[in-house]
Amino acid sequence: MKMGIRCTFSFLLVFGAVFGNGSSLFSPNGVFAAGSEPRPADLLKEAVSVWHFVDLNDSAGANSILKMHGIVELNVELSDSERSASLERGGDGKTARFGGKGFLSAGQGANGELNLSGRELTFYVRAKLGEIPVSFPIFSKHGGHANMAYNLFAFEDYVGVEIGTTGNKVNRKSETAVPMSSQARFSEMRGPETAPHRWLDLICRVDGAKMEFFVDGRCVDEDFMLGDLKQNDVPLLIGAQDTGNGPSGRFLGEIDTAAVWDRALSNEEILALSGGPKAVDPRERTDRGNGENLQYWCPPNAYGVGDCMPFSKDGVFHFVYLLDKKRHGAKNGWGAHQWIQATSTDLVNWTHQPFLVPITDQNEGSICTGSLFFFRGIYYALYANRSLDEGGKLAYAVSSDGIHFVKQEEPFVSLPEGYSGSLRDPAAFYSEEDGLVHLYATTTYRGRGCWAHIVTQDMKNWELRDPLYFRTNKEPECPDWFQWGRYFYSIAGLEDGIYRIAESPAGPWRLPSGNERIGQGILRVPKTAPWKDGRRIVTAFTEQRGYGGDAVFHELVQLEDGVLGEKFVPEMIPASGEA
Repeated sequence: MKMGIRCTFSFLLVFGAVFGNGSSLFSPNGVFAAGSEPRPADLLKEAVSVWHFVDLNDSAGANSILKMHGIVELNVELSDSERSASLERGGDGKTARFGGKGFLSAGQGANGELNLSGRELTFYVRAKLGEIPVSFPIFSKHGGHANMAYNLFAFEDYVGVEIGTTGNKVNRKSETAVPMSSQARFSEMRGPETAPHRWLDLICRVDGAKMEFFVDGRCVDEDFMLGDLKQNDVPLLIGAQDTGNGPSGRFLGEIDTAAVWDRALSNEEILALSGGPKAVDPRERTDRGNGENLQYWCPPNAYGVGDCMPFSKDGVFHFVYLLDKKRHGAKNGWGAHQWIQATSTDLVNWTHQPFLVPITDQNEGSICTGSLFFFRGIYYALYANRSLDEGGKLAYAVSSDGIHFVKQEEPFVSLPEGYSGSLRDPAAFYSEEDGLVHLYATTTYRGRGCWAHIVTQDMKNWELRDPLYFRTNKEPECPDWFQWGRYFYSIAGLEDGIYRIAESPAGPWRLPSGNERIGQGILRVPKTAPWKDGRRIVTAFTEQRGYGGDAVFHELVQLEDGVLGEKFVPEMIPASGEA
């Protein structure tokens, strides 16, 4: 069965955006590299509202003047070092001090300007929290969780943020509305022993696709948007909250500046408001900063490791994985997975990198499992977009360095009648026997689960071959393919790691003489990558608490007849104590 299928995107975009000058647009922590940095004072002038607390006036927009309820001390002078930090961020060196006896109200703002609509907003609060443990509202247009507009608060050992939308619910079948939510634990912040007591630059950004929570310039957590921003008739309170039954809670601490924008600030603008490159916390959201061993590892702030897609080239191991939130429950249950990675040259020291393929559009339900592939000088991140309107669509992003990727037009291939609408889990390899790139992808053909088999010479024009069937009528999800010595292997990752052996790239495939599974037990979706000195590393994740868990690395062992076994990776065996 043959079918010509042409890819529709243009490489002009790719070379202009990625390969134009051979340099990265991004700094190591994922924010735009410093060039002509925006001035914080100018950014604050562009806000809908800004309060510096020398008095009750709003210094931007239509002057959403505050009203004081109880006792709040305004125009408090900062010390020399704290004053300098305030001025660097566009402040005036003055603060409002909240002692738990009062709060400030902005109502709906002048002409209702604080009751934001649409799909974008940013708010910024520079605050120093009071007593520990903390549990109090900071900056809140609450109204109750079903009617939430936006809310910044502290609770016990973390600072949290919530944004209400018209589309976010408990799950796809529920009518119960829930706000997007993110949190930053003090223990995960830079200088955790001082974090609860020092000044924190707290920024929440909503860009139409997701909400991100930044602490000291570092994005620590996120949630995913459906619908529009929710409006309510509850006042914006600073130092208290109104859940629909009147003001409650009392903030203890100080606030230097509070501001609201009706747009999503750029990474560069957030960096400027957080004190600039020298002040920002440079870690990726997946990096605790303590040089962790990635064996049995999971990311901080309630993230989990999902399907793993390892890759290696030029002595660099790329541990690529789906970053999971809420055990596949994010975005009403769509999953909202994104590709991210950590890299290493020795499997001991790891660098946490920015997203390979993030969610950038509200219609992207999840960036699903795939594979990393290098062909003719270009890295391809092949994945499926589980779009909200059309289901699984094959897509890819490209890169010149294996770190920074640019998405391309999707889908790059579609299947004819007889195949199911879902096409996912692409895995590609190059065969020297026929000079073709072969791509396998999970689907169903005429009622039977299979791998669609598609080939190309140039990653542009695609030809459909006969499907490959595995063991049952079930769809053999998450394929992996590799050559090791004179044998070729295919693995169905979600079929309990069942593998087959062949003497040629495309089969015929035979059962191994011994155990037919890789990564038995609680390990899920094993995939492999070559490593130095002819070794082969398999990565997977644990699923003991539902989808998304801890990373697991094993090393494959190959017997003379091609049968595979496993052992621990010597470099990654956790240190043990004294006997």
